[in-house]
Amino acid sequence: TKPADYGSYGADIAREIATRFPDRSAYSSGEQATGEYIESQIKELGFETEVQTFYSPEGGQSANYIVKIEGTGFYCLQGNGTYAIDHRVAVISAHYDAALLPEYIEEENEEESEEEESEEPAYVFDGISDNASGTACVLTALKAFKDYKDVAFDVWFVFFGAGAPEQAGSEFFCQSLSSEELGSIDVMFDVDSLYAGDKVYASSGYSSLLPNKRYAMRRKTYQTYDTCL
Repeated sequence: TKPADYGSYGADIAREIATRFPDRSAYSSGEQATGEYIESQIKELGFETEVQTFYSPEGGQSANYIVKIEGTGFYCLQGNGTYAIDHRVAVISAHYDAALLPEYIEEENEEESEEEESEEPAYVFDGISDNASGTACVLTALKAFKDYKDVAFDVWFVFFGAGAPEQAGSEFFCQSLSSEELGSIDVMFDVDSLYAGDKVYASSGYSSLLPNKRYAMRRKTYQTYDTCL
C-alpha cells in the first residue's frame, strides 16, 4: 500500500506558527495572534469558524476555534421498530498554545551570572512539537477532508486555546455542550507533540487498559495518525 502523501502543507504551517508566534503561552497576546492565524487558514480552506471565547479566573482571554461539518448520518433502529437517521460525531482536535517549560522560566530575583554571556542563546523555545505540529496536523486533516464525500459522521475540528493550564480550552468546550451533543460524540482524536521523538504513540483512554485489549483498542488510532502524517 502506498503511504498517504499530503505534501508540505502541514510542515509549512507548523514552521510558520513556531517562527511567527514562539511565545504563545495561554491567555497571552501571542496565543491570541496564533488563534487569529488559525482562523485565517480555516477561511482560506473555505470553511466557517465558530469562535468560542473564554476567560481565566484572573481575567485572561483565550478562544477555541471550531469547524463543524455535518455528515449524512446513520440509519439506526428506533424503539418502535422503524429506522431513522441519527447523527453521530467524531472530533479531531489539538491545542495551539505552547507552555514555557519550568526549566526555561527565569527565577524571580535571580542573581546575574558573572560568567561571560554566550553569543548563542542557551535554548530556543518555539513549541514546534508541542503543539505547532499537532495544530498543523489537524489543519492538514481539514484540508484533506474537502475531498471526502458522503461521510456518515458529523466531524468537528477543534483548535483549543489554553491547553497548558489543565486543558482549560477543552474543558470549556466540553462544558458548553448540551447533554444531547455530548452523548452524540462517538470518538475523539486529539493530536499532540508529533514533531519530536522517533515514535508516534496512541492511547485510547480507559479501554486501552483492559487486559489483552491494549493493541486492539489502539490500532485504529495508529492508522488514523499514519493517515494524517
